[in-house]
Amino acid sequence: MSRQRVLVSGKAAGPFGDALSEYEIVRLWELDHAGVLALGDHVRAIVAAGDFAIPRAVLESLPKLGLVACLGTGYERMDLDYLHGRGIALTHAPGLNRRDVADSRRR
Repeated sequence: MSRQRVLVSGKAAGPFGDALSEYEIVRLWELDHAGVLALGDHVRAIVAAGDFAIPRAVLESLPKLGLVACLGTGYERMDLDYLHGRGIALTHAPGLNRRDVADSRRR
């Protein structure tokens, strides 16, 4: 049985690939349009940087997509209406950089 695929949408999210080692990582920025279409129903989750917009055509080409997990404090470039309409869960990481920001202010 092959591993499940997780689509990583932006290079900023790329370093988190090690935490997902049990999955087959697919890097969106390395795919052309045909490559995205070939993913079909093999992708159930996207790991994204919240400031990176995922084109609707990509979302539409993933019929089994159930989760978009943003690795940041926001999801301002996500198509909330579309995701909600399809029942796709959207998560983000509020407070993720709080400590780093606080440390930089003390310097």
